[in-house]
Amino acid sequence: MSFINGPSYVDVVLNIFRRFMNQKMASRVFVHGRNVESFHKIVPADILPEEYGGKKGKLVDLIEHWKRRVMEKRDWFLEDEKYKAQQ
Repeated sequence: MSFINGPSYVDVVLNIFRRFMNQKMASRVFVHGRNVESFHKIVPADILPEEYGGKKGKLVDLIEHWKRRVMEKRDWFLEDEKYKAQQ
């Protein structure tokens, strides 16, 4: 889990929660603040939108792409909604 561009208190809050996490989970939580270079060590820039220092186009274009993809599969999502676990 990586947090970027978050307020400064996010790190403080996460440090409190890390005490209750096992070592493996705590080692997977990162706070980058506004330091995109440290984020790019975990997530390569070539798969991120430009707004996050990446090279994969504008975020608004990616949002529109996925909206179209979801709408193309609308019938599947509506059908899938019928199947739920019984309580």
